[in-house]
Amino acid sequence: IGGKNFLESLLPRLNPKNVNGAPSMPFELE
Repeated sequence: IGGKNFLESLLPRLNPKNVNGAPSMPFELE
């Protein structure tokens, strides 16, 4: 499993409001 897929899997669980790639998730810019 790639690191990016891992983060994407956690994003909705950690920040359901920021699933759209909000600036509060800097690593999403990648």
